[in-house]
Amino acid sequence: MGGEDRLLEVGLGMGGRLRQYLRLVRPYGMLFLGLAPVFGAVANGEFNPVLLLLLFSIGMLYHVFTFVHNDIVDMAVDSRSSYVATRPLPAGAVPKAHAEEIAASAVVVMVALATCTWSIATIVLVLIAVCCAVTYNMLSKRLPFLECVLGLGVFSLALAGAMIATTTVSPLSWLVAVAFYLQWVFSVGVTANLKDVEEDAKSKVYTSPTVFGVTATNGKTTIPWLFRVYAAGISVAFLGVLGLPFLLGLVAGGIDGLPIPLVCYTIVSLLLLLTTVLLLRGPSPSRDTFLRITGVHEGFSLLLVPLVLSAMLLSAIGPGGLLLILGVIIVWPLSWFRLLYGKTLIPLE
Repeated sequence: MGGEDRLLEVGLGMGGRLRQYLRLVRPYGMLFLGLAPVFGAVANGEFNPVLLLLLFSIGMLYHVFTFVHNDIVDMAVDSRSSYVATRPLPAGAVPKAHAEEIAASAVVVMVALATCTWSIATIVLVLIAVCCAVTYNMLSKRLPFLECVLGLGVFSLALAGAMIATTTVSPLSWLVAVAFYLQWVFSVGVTANLKDVEEDAKSKVYTSPTVFGVTATNGKTTIPWLFRVYAAGISVAFLGVLGLPFLLGLVAGGIDGLPIPLVCYTIVSLLLLLTTVLLLRGPSPSRDTFLRITGVHEGFSLLLVPLVLSAMLLSAIGPGGLLLILGVIIVWPLSWFRLLYGKTLIPLE
């Protein structure tokens, strides 16, 4: 029995099929898309708990659809990969028909929830987000820079939240939506594509890194300076967009006379820049280390949004509520990583 077969057998034995279905939907990453419409709404002054829960559910279901549909489309490519052939679909742990049912159900429920908002703008924007995800999943192995289309979907999702109870979008909501767009472009176009450069080249798949001349041979990745500038520019733009609310006076930089939000934003921004520098070294010599740094980078990115909105959140839900949000953002992915992948905390990505 080969190594991949043993891994599959262990996965089924320890958690049964439920573990494999959870690996398929990737619950550890759900918060980013789950919170995109929520923070879009909060930035627009919406704090109705029922509406925010509705938006959170829509975002989580969007995550499920996007990733499951992507795995369905990429089954053939993934089955040839030395890294992800043990994913539930290519390994046969989850039947393709079941995955299709999960993806279709996620879309149906998501649109139904959007309809319950009675907001035409929210419904339309959710549908646009779905179309963007489908476009990315169907064409990303054929055309570079499709992460920009997927980012547009996340942008639309944040605006869907902002417009759930109004047709007016505040400047702060626009900035939050742009921030989610930029982070998603970085997450998919830079980190996700970088880790797959060698396998993509074998399958004749051309992504944004390959357009910039990034190559990988025998586990060694060569990254031209132009791609480093491009990737760093996205990261800096993300930080700049989230810094603008302080500069423009859209959010308070202090709480009770103390510059806590601004200081926290600065510290996390510096840590984010550090992880960006580390990621631009590429996945060699250790792909596992690269994946861990990617997880930390995405965690810092998501933390920045509630930190920027912290004064608003504090006045609406109090210090306990704010700390709960920040704590969940940190604990949620780590808990799921440990449950699904053990002490290594590394997914089959």
